[in-house]
Amino acid sequence: MVLCGAALATAGSSIAQASITPPDDSSASESSAPADAAPSTVTPLEITLTDTAVEGLPEDLTAGVVDVTVADETEAAGGQVDFTLVEPGTDVETFKTGLAELFTGGPFPDYFLNNDGVIGQGMTTLDAGEYIVWFDLASNLERQSTADDIVAASLTVGAGDDYAVIPESDGAIRAGDYLFDVDVAAGGSTVTFTNSSDNQFHHVVIMDFGTNDPTLVEENFLALLEAPDESPMPEGIDPAQINFEFAGSGVFGPGGSGTFDAAFEAGHTYAAMCFIQDREGGQPHVFQHDMYDVFQVGAG
Repeated sequence: MVLCGAALATAGSSIAQASITPPDDSSASESSAPADAAPSTVTPLEITLTDTAVEGLPEDLTAGVVDVTVADETEAAGGQVDFTLVEPGTDVETFKTGLAELFTGGPFPDYFLNNDGVIGQGMTTLDAGEYIVWFDLASNLERQSTADDIVAASLTVGAGDDYAVIPESDGAIRAGDYLFDVDVAAGGSTVTFTNSSDNQFHHVVIMDFGTNDPTLVEENFLALLEAPDESPMPEGIDPAQINFEFAGSGVFGPGGSGTFDAAFEAGHTYAAMCFIQDREGGQPHVFQHDMYDVFQVGAG
């Protein structure tokens, strides 16, 4: 996934049960918007990923909602691109070095202020500031990504819509520290993912377990993630129905949000999880904080 998903941090088996308040019904940016604010203008942005460059970045982009479409001309980037808000003056090479540490479970660098990720196509909101736009050439390869795999470019976003809000979509998934609040329906749909955390980075990765019993999936989920590739499935779970790459969002910092497409099926069991580590580094949230949610669409 964007920010290399599980490659951002090493696997682990120590699970901590989260005990927190669920996310609010509104993100930080949405709650501060005037009640009579007009619908936000959506700016289309087409980006092409090549083996050596991020092409199509404009020189006059202003803050607000952007609808990003990614054309991927690489072999393994997977159509994934990130807009990382950085401290002014952060150069690309320093940024790449920091990412290499993130890929092995290290901490987020101090200059890494926020992030908006897009996989293939989706809307997000960009604040004014200095960004590094990047992707990983090794995102879909079975090896550890390094700084040499990162292709990046600088982007300055000018002042614009301070209260930009993504238009309403067909469903919503909110992440907090450390749980999910899922509100989706069956059918082809656009889902808005929102990170309601005040501090941590989150994303959502969704697996489709088909008509497998949600109780069995819940009971065995962490064991399934940690088991070696050739391990047998727990009794009662049909592996032929499992789609481990069903859907997912980009990575977003506190208050950030963006859309992704997902065609949920009635009666199917799904699992939402976060593979990003804490700012301080460590194991992915799904392992370190038990951050996952098993749910069934259209049941009852």
